[in-house]
Amino acid sequence: MINSKEVCRVFREISARVAKTLRDYYGREEYNEIIGLGVSGDVSRRIDILSEDMIEEELERRGFKAWLVGEEKGVRRIVNKPDIVTLVDPLDGSLNYASNIPFASVSIAVYPYGVNNIVNPVYGVVYNIFTDDVIEFCQNEVYFNNSRIKSYLGKGLEVLSIYTENPEHLKLVREAFAGSKFHLKTRTMGSASIEASYAAIGLIGGFMHLTGRLRNSDIAVALAIAAKLGTSVYAEPDLLSLRVDDIQKIDKVVVASPLNPIWKIVSEL
Repeated sequence: MINSKEVCRVFREISARVAKTLRDYYGREEYNEIIGLGVSGDVSRRIDILSEDMIEEELERRGFKAWLVGEEKGVRRIVNKPDIVTLVDPLDGSLNYASNIPFASVSIAVYPYGVNNIVNPVYGVVYNIFTDDVIEFCQNEVYFNNSRIKSYLGKGLEVLSIYTENPEHLKLVREAFAGSKFHLKTRTMGSASIEASYAAIGLIGGFMHLTGRLRNSDIAVALAIAAKLGTSVYAEPDLLSLRVDDIQKIDKVVVASPLNPIWKIVSEL
């Protein structure tokens, strides 16, 4: 049986250790070298491989019977019969990191083996590498910097993090906000794990990713938080189709307050 309290403690330690290492190596060009493509088709930098390898080493060192699912090497079957599956993006925002833009995160979601429900992890963490802000899903509760979040916060409703390559999307969003009481402020910050989690908690009003290049590992924690707090989510493929035992691309996802004007135009995106 999985001890969920112990899983929370240990994986919080692992995420903090990876984040510290990434801070220590920040700005060192040798780690930003592109060395190939990951299983998702995105470029892999030396630092991406190093950080994913670190998590595998931590799992082995601590004696976890686990599979590690990451964007660089895919599914790593550390043992034949695991107790847990860890869905990870240990450096979400690697382009920011390589470009000396200090906004990136470590994202880890932990699931019992055989449970393919992305919104139901045993534990999830998004650890901001540069600020030490920690967003957690632990024992079916949500925490931000160790403070329990009991309900959707409803802050920054005018702020929308949006990723799109279609100008028509921006036009539709502007039109939706034009008829509301909110003055739209768009952002694209470069670490979907943090941005989607902020939207799920209610620190910003919404997160939209419409490029087809988002992965389940990027937003697993945010989706669990949204389900717990009742934050509205739209996804293609739908949430029930999102796996945790393999890297999967997501065509579209919206995480936002039920009050957000974008829900008027989701069907048109």
